[in-house]
Amino acid sequence: MPRLKPSAMDMAADIVRRNIKAAGELKNCHSDRQIAERIGMNPRTYTDRKNHPKTWRFEELIMAAAAFQVSLAWLMSDHAQELKGE
Repeated sequence: MPRLKPSAMDMAADIVRRNIKAAGELKNCHSDRQIAERIGMNPRTYTDRKNHPKTWRFEELIMAAAAFQVSLAWLMSDHAQELKGE
């Protein structure tokens, strides 16, 4: 059976997941627990959002952006190439 191409929503959700992890790394948050604490989320909730990135709520994304001092636009933009070089 041929592999289906990820939907635009799946790709966008993956970008958000990668960017939150990258933003955490830039702020010395290397574990899921540290990232969750920095955002102000329960670690279980953060793990659930990480594993199912389409479930992020808008206010949670605002909290994440504020915690890592990035914009919502940054969280939702693909930075794979620029982060790869770091």
